[in-house]
Amino acid sequence: MAGESTPDDRPSLNISVVGEGISPEDVPIEELGSLLKATAALLRAVANEQRVTAPEVALVRVTHGSAAYAFRATDPVSDRVFAPIVDGAHRAIRVRGSGYSRPVRTALERLYGACTRGPLQVAGRALDGSSFDAVTMAAPLQSEPLSVDATTTLHGKIVSVVCARTGYELTLKPRDGSARVELYTEDDELAERSASQFNQNVKLYAQFSVGPDGKRNAWRLLNVSRYEPRSFLDVLDEIRDELTLEGVDIDADRFRRALTGEAEPRDA
Repeated sequence: MAGESTPDDRPSLNISVVGEGISPEDVPIEELGSLLKATAALLRAVANEQRVTAPEVALVRVTHGSAAYAFRATDPVSDRVFAPIVDGAHRAIRVRGSGYSRPVRTALERLYGACTRGPLQVAGRALDGSSFDAVTMAAPLQSEPLSVDATTTLHGKIVSVVCARTGYELTLKPRDGSARVELYTEDDELAERSASQFNQNVKLYAQFSVGPDGKRNAWRLLNVSRYEPRSFLDVLDEIRDELTLEGVDIDADRFRRALTGEAEPRDA
């Protein structure tokens, strides 16, 4: 019927290994497997970025006389979903991953290194049957290192709370005697609670980030609460009680003497 597309007109992603006289027989099965898996990974990554589910894809054509492979959705009903994925994958290759998410850039790096027999050339066909220009794949742009966020607990005394231009700046004197820690918060209630516990023993929950350069950025205060430090002997008593519940009996007095260097009492 008029208006119906032929199989070759359907959306597809076409990948060729470029090189004089290269044919499918020249590509080792291990590299072919890597190439197929890397292509599937790129299509999935682009689909995820587009927030759609990638349809099932099949290798539908291997061109004899050259190492060329065509990928297409197995079900023609999925062509409307698959076509934008093909377009996105082709564009990602063309711009070397610039502006794309980390998973897409990682998939591009995987595809770029999948075959050692020669560079890859990528073309495709759109939903309307038009063809994408063939692009020789270049090395993807290096992924930008990410900042890493971490949350931790700090113990000490708040020795300063200052109202700053964009919030509040606090200074904590750590209980272990290490260097003072500068923190910030934009939360009025949290800053007020911190000020009310000035020079008291407190426990702070704080977040910091480590940038791509490895430097730690400012601490952000998440919560503050009173903290009553316990002596080491109190902790030992707690351990003894827990062991007793487990059926393990220890001589707490002898344990303390061993730790403090106190002499054993003489028998009467």
